[in-house]
Amino acid sequence: MSAPELLQIFLMSERIRQLRMRAIIHQRISAAARQRAKRLTLIYLATVAREREAAASQGSQSLSSEINAFRGMEMPRLSEEEFLERFHISKGSFNFILDKLSFQLNRLKIIPVWKQVAVSLAVLASTESFKTIGEIFGIDRGTVSKVLLEFCYGVNLILQEEFMKFYPPTAETISKNREGFEALSGLPQAYGAVGLFRIIVKTIDKKMRSSMKILAAADHRNKFTYVEVGLSDERSDVFEKSLLKDYHKCNKLFYDMSRKLGEASVPIFLVGDSNFQLQPYLITPYHNTDLSPNEVYFNAVLRKSHKCVVDAFAQAKKRFPRLEKCKNVQADRVPLLMKTICILHNILIERNDLLNESPSDEESPRLAPIAIDEDGMGMRIRDEIASEIFSSCRLGGGGVGGRCSGSTL
Repeated sequence: MSAPELLQIFLMSERIRQLRMRAIIHQRISAAARQRAKRLTLIYLATVAREREAAASQGSQSLSSEINAFRGMEMPRLSEEEFLERFHISKGSFNFILDKLSFQLNRLKIIPVWKQVAVSLAVLASTESFKTIGEIFGIDRGTVSKVLLEFCYGVNLILQEEFMKFYPPTAETISKNREGFEALSGLPQAYGAVGLFRIIVKTIDKKMRSSMKILAAADHRNKFTYVEVGLSDERSDVFEKSLLKDYHKCNKLFYDMSRKLGEASVPIFLVGDSNFQLQPYLITPYHNTDLSPNEVYFNAVLRKSHKCVVDAFAQAKKRFPRLEKCKNVQADRVPLLMKTICILHNILIERNDLLNESPSDEESPRLAPIAIDEDGMGMRIRDEIASEIFSSCRLGGGGVGGRCSGSTL
C-alpha cells in the first residue's frame, strides 16, 4: 500500500474519531443540560407548591388537606356545611343518591362509588375545568369525564323513573297537578308550565362556542316534568316539533278529565308564555294593548302559574352552575348532562333539600311573533277561563293576591 493511500486512511480514521468525540461531548452536554433543567423544574414546582400552601393556609382549610381528604379510599368525614359548600346538596341527599346508584356505579371498581358520586356532583356544582377537579380527587381529566358519564347514565337509568316520570300521566298525577296549580294561582285545569331557555355550550376542544335551547315543563312544585335539549330552531315552533306537544294533543285522558267552564269544555292544558302558539291544550296570555279587567286578571294568574317553570330552571342553575355554562363537555353528551341536572333537581325538591331562595329574574328568550290557532278553539277556551276565574275572584272577595287585579299578583 502506497504512502498516499496510508495517509488517506489515517485522515479518514482521524475524521471518524473526531466525529465520535463530538458526539460523545454533545451527549454529555445534553445530559448535563437535561439534569440542570430537571433540577430547575423541581425547584420551580417546589416553590409554587410552597406558595400555594401558604396561600391556602390563610383560609379555613388548606388545599393540601382537601386533596388529602378526597384522594383516599374512604369517604372523608365532612360537616353539613362542607357538603353544601362543595356539592351544593345536603349530606343526607348525598348519601341517598349514593345508596341508589351503588350497584350501577360499582362497575368502575378502581374508584370507590362515593368518590364517583362526589366527583360528578363537584363537576355539576361548579364551572371549574375537569383537570382542576381531577387534581382535588387524585384522578386525571379523562377519568373525571368517564366517571361523570357513568354517573349521568346511572341517574337517568335508575332515578328518572321515580323522580321525573310524568308522561304519559296517570289520572292521579293529573288530579294532583291540577289541584296544585289551582291552589297556587287560581288557574283551573293546568297540568304544567312550559318554557324555553338557552344555555351556553363550550365543547371540549374549546374551538366551538354556541348555545342550545332547552324546552322544559314543570309542575306547581317547580319540579321538572319534561326536558328536551338541543333544539336549534330560532322560530317559535319548537314546541310544535316536540314530543311534549304530542303528549298533550293526543292523550285521551287529558280530554276525559275536561271541565265545563262557561260554554267551553276545557281539557287539561299546559301554561305557556309569549313564545308559544295558543292551542286548546296550551294556553298563553292575551297580547292586545286594550285589555278588559278580566283579561288583565287572567294574564296575572297565568303569569303566576308560568313562573313555576321559570323558577325551576333558575333554581337548577343556581345549584348546578354547569347548567348555565356547559364547558369541557362533548357536544353530544350535553343533553344527557342537562337531563341529569333536572332529575337531581327533582330529587332534592322531593327531599325538601332547598337552597336559600331569591326572587328569579330568569325569562324565556323571545323568539318570533305569536301565531293564533286557525280554528279559534284555543281563544274560546281562554276567554271562558278568563271569565270564570274573574267571576270567582269577585264573588270570593279578592281572589289570588287579595284583589281582582293583576297588579297584586
